[in-house]
Amino acid sequence: MIGEYSGFILAGLGGGAVVAALALGLVLTNRATGVINFAFGAMGMYVAFAYFQFRDNGDLILPVIFVPS
Repeated sequence: MIGEYSGFILAGLGGGAVVAALALGLVLTNRATGVINFAFGAMGMYVAFAYFQFRDNGDLILPVIFVPS
């Protein structure tokens, strides 16, 4: 039963790690400078747009993660 969900668990942990890293960067910037950095969101939006464009054009090749069954 856990074998069926192992791919979802790994994908969720990976996505959660990315969100946690972004949040940590935003909090550290705010604590160090005392200013909310709105450029942080702009950089994230740029990366999301670039990812969408590469994915849409077929230029993006993602590695295949092997999950043993």
